Amino acid sequence: MNKTAGTLALLMLATMFVAALITGGPVAGRQGTSSSTLASTLSEPNKIPDFYVKGTSGLYTLELSPKGGYLKSSGPTINFMPWRYVTAQWSIGTVYVIFLVNVTNSNFYIGYLYLTNSSSPFFLRTFEYQGAVLSTLTFNGIQYIFSRMVSASSVPLPKLSIDAHSQTANVLSAIGPQLYLNGNSGKVVNGTLRLKLYPLLDQLFQGASAYNELWSLLTDDYGNYYFSILYFQNGDPHHVTIEHRLRLNDYMRLGGASFDANWTTTPFANKITVRLPAANGVVHVDGFPFLTDGKGTMSVLLPQGQATLDVPGEIAPTPDSRLDFASWNNHETGNPLTVQLNGSLDLTADYSTQYLLTIDSQYGSVQGAGWYNKGAVANFSVPNMITSENSTRRVFVSWSGDVSFASNQDTLTMIAPKHLTANWKT
Repeated sequence: MNKTAGTLALLMLATMFVAALITGGPVAGRQGTSSSTLASTLSEPNKIPDFYVKGTSGLYTLELSPKGGYLKSSGPTINFMPWRYVTAQWSIGTVYVIFLVNVTNSNFYIGYLYLTNSSSPFFLRTFEYQGAVLSTLTFNGIQYIFSRMVSASSVPLPKLSIDAHSQTANVLSAIGPQLYLNGNSGKVVNGTLRLKLYPLLDQLFQGASAYNELWSLLTDDYGNYYFSILYFQNGDPHHVTIEHRLRLNDYMRLGGASFDANWTTTPFANKITVRLPAANGVVHVDGFPFLTDGKGTMSVLLPQGQATLDVPGEIAPTPDSRLDFASWNNHETGNPLTVQLNGSLDLTADYSTQYLLTIDSQYGSVQGAGWYNKGAVANFSVPNMITSENSTRRVFVSWSGDVSFASNQDTLTMIAPKHLTANWKT
């Protein structure tokens, strides 16, 4: 292959390659693994092939190795660090893609360096967070890839204060137990950790085996920022894969995951509202946990078709009072409840109030303690007399506590939690 043909082929590769980074087809020998849950620790050291590149592209100068390097132009210098790599076998030979990152306190760059260990030009694709700028540069110069593996160098990083927000009019939508995505916002659940998802760049591709992509910024409640790419294979509308996860705070590379999630390339448009009698309650919609607001209300957009709602069977505002699920808007009693969405839907989960009757007694067997519906009549009792083998007996005297009774068996109406104590004399 002549130099011009090789250059054109590699330029096409630079345009298409990111879409195929995790496919099992054209990407051979890819590094890293996926798991069913998001890893919270370094999956493996940031090892990459030893390499060296130096070249120019117009006003740009690039020099990089596993120890890092720079991209210089008439503007600010970008200092890149490698953090991952993949390889691919194409007609032009083996292509090495070195993943690069640059982080400042309020901005970051993600780079992909395409190397062929030849005299052909090499390419750098960069994505800048501020402005969502995706650029491709063609460099002439030298490129070397060695067979030995080395660890990427560590670098000091600033304390991050990135203004997290969406950078694209995203059209990909998904919902499943760990992922909700619609338009320019989303959420990811990893155990007890809830991550906010901000779409940065979406790319759609044709063909059943092709993967649509969503480049994303994720944040948690602890000041951490993560870059990742979500993949949506056209031939599998029930799974979403997240890969190439990098914690920007310290360049820690995290494991990927495959989510059970139904997804489409159109925004969700059917609004469902669920009302609970308590704030900060959890409503599961198709398995994903949504939180109600301070008024107990949760609203979310969903795709047309069936949706399954699951609300808490019991809500306990205090240790001695609770709310027990009764029905939906005083008719449907199923929980979980499957509904058919073809527009907006507003549901209220009705609960019955229950109160706890607590009875303390030093002697005898207590009857009647437990939970009662609000307004129910509680029957309670203890033995009138207890005779012991040592020629003594205990005689019931009275009840004290929230109410006072003289009889060893009586009733009361449960309009609030009650606590009684049986009093005895010897």
